[in-house]
This record gives sequence, C-alpha cells and structure tokens, in this order.
Amino acid sequence: MQRLVSIIVLVFCGTDLFSQVVAVSPTKYGAFYQWIDNPLQVVVENNSCKNVVIKADKGRIKGSGCEYIYTASSDTIYNDTIEVGIKKQGKISWVSKKEYRVRSLPDPMVLVGGNRAGNMGKNELLAQIGLSVPAPDRFCGDTDDHIQKLLSYSVKITRNDSIIFTTQKVQGRLLTDSFKEFVYKNCREGDKIIFDNFVCVLYDKEVRQTAQTIDLTLKEY
Repeated sequence: MQRLVSIIVLVFCGTDLFSQVVAVSPTKYGAFYQWIDNPLQVVVENNSCKNVVIKADKGRIKGSGCEYIYTASSDTIYNDTIEVGIKKQGKISWVSKKEYRVRSLPDPMVLVGGNRAGNMGKNELLAQIGLSVPAPDRFCGDTDDHIQKLLSYSVKITRNDSIIFTTQKVQGRLLTDSFKEFVYKNCREGDKIIFDNFVCVLYDKEVRQTAQTIDLTLKEY
C-alpha cells in the first residue's frame, strides 16, 4: 500500500513539471474586435517573455516581449485560434492552442447637430452642414472618417401624418440644398424631420446598413 501511494505522488509531480500555465489576455477592451488593433498580453509560467512565440490562424499578430497587437482585418472573422509557444535553442515548443471569439464593432451612431431624437429649432437645423458619425469613445474617442463614415441616407418631413417632403438615398453625409430650402420656406413648428436608411462604411472596407432612425420635432427657432 505504501508503495502504491509513492507511485501516485510521483505521477502528479511529473504532470506539474511538464504542464504550462498560459495566459492570453486582451488588455484594453476585454475582448477581440474586428478591424481595430487589440492590445494583447501573453504570459507563460516560468518562462521569460523573450522566449514567448505567438501566432493566429486568421488574424495578424505583431509585437514581442509578452506585449502584442492582434488585428482581424475582415468582417467574416468571428473566431480565431491563437497558439502560444516557447522558443529555445532555435526550436519552438507549442504549449497552448485555444479558440477565441472575435466580435463585430457596434453599429455606427449617426447624429444631427449632436442629436438623435427630440426637439430641434429651425435655425439650428438650417445651420447644420450635414450628419455626423462620431467614432465610439471606447475605441478611439474621436471622429475619424477612416474609422467610420456615412455613405448615404434618406430623409423625409411629415406634418400631421402626411409626408410633405422626401429624398431617398442622399449620397454622402451633407444636407442637400433642396432639403434646406424646403425647411426654410415651408416648415413650421411641430413638423417631423426623419432621417433613416443609413449606410456606413467601417475602416474603408465593411459596408453596413443600420436600423437607426433619427426622429426630430421642429421648433420655431
């Protein structure tokens, strides 16, 4: 019986000696997202960062010293397999292989003068050059046409449930002269200004139509 106990102890010790604890952690966003640079930290227990090697099956990884950047430059990548290895004496021993989820970026949020609903004065609306698509704060905190921009939209004006003006698929983000002229000459307090059918492009590659609608009630001034 004592001999059997000794054998069992040796087996568990041997397993500990040859196993590796590997941590792969997205450090900025808590997850992997398409298109953007995802900071990534990789740590292998009892190994120096200079010996760590990492590769991805679908996306791109760059960096060194346990600090990396992972990028999935496609809207068709929803998961990726990341392998971690240890390089010693010119040879790589792969110690970890795991699949991770890659999330889509959230839909762009289109605004008119900083608004997406509520009341807007007639003069305030006429002062707008166009619609804006600010980039999400959690990813960059700034407006950047390279990150996301508006390709087209539709607009209509209603009064008492009747459509009095409409333009389908306006190209770009600017408010048209015909729209502004109609608002200036014909609109009055209580009219509804509705923008919808937004088509945006993310990172100059992914075209996405959103379900968002901007519904504004016109005030006199």
